[in-house]
Amino acid sequence: AIGDGAFALSHSYRLLFDAVPVLALAAFHATAPAMRPRPWLLALPVGVGITFAVFFLFLYSGMPGSGPALQTALDWPGLWCVGLAAAGLAHLAAASTGRSPAPSWTLALAGLAALVLGLRLTTLVDHLAFTAATPERTTSAIIAGAQAAAALGTGLALAVVAARRVRRTPTAPGSPTPADTGAAR
Repeated sequence: AIGDGAFALSHSYRLLFDAVPVLALAAFHATAPAMRPRPWLLALPVGVGITFAVFFLFLYSGMPGSGPALQTALDWPGLWCVGLAAAGLAHLAAASTGRSPAPSWTLALAGLAALVLGLRLTTLVDHLAFTAATPERTTSAIIAGAQAAAALGTGLALAVVAARRVRRTPTAPGSPTPADTGAAR
C-alpha cells in the first residue's frame, strides 16, 4: 500500500483518509441506539450526481478550459475542501442564527476539517515535488493553496465554536467537574 515512488505521501494519506469512515463505524456497535433516517441524507445522491457530472464534463470530456488549473480546482481533495467549506459555513450560519446544532456536529466538522486539510496539503506537496515547473503548475499550486486556506480557516472557526459550546454544555449529574479532576488551575 505504501510505496517508494512518486506520490507515495498522498497515496498513503488517502488510504488513511478512506479508513476513517470505516473506523467511525465502531461507534455503531450492537448496543448503540438505532439511528432514525434524516431528511438531509437525500442530499447524498444529489452530491454524488453533481460530482460525477463535474468529473465527466470538465475533466474527461476535453472541453475548452479544462486545463491543469481547472483539474486542480476540481480534483478529489479540492472537492473535499469546497464541500467542507460549504458545510462548515452553513453550520456556522445556522449556529449564529440561534438554531443551535448539537456540539457533536461542530466537533465532527472540525475533525473532518483537519483530515481534509491534511489531504489537500499532502497532494499539494507531492504535486510540487513530482511535476515539472510550468506556469500551469504555479496556477494549480495557488488554487490548491487557496483550498487549503479555506479548509484551515473553516476548521479553525469550527474549532473555536466547538470549544465554546463544549464549555457551555452542562455536565451530567455525578460526572466529575474540571475542579474535581484538577484541570481548573
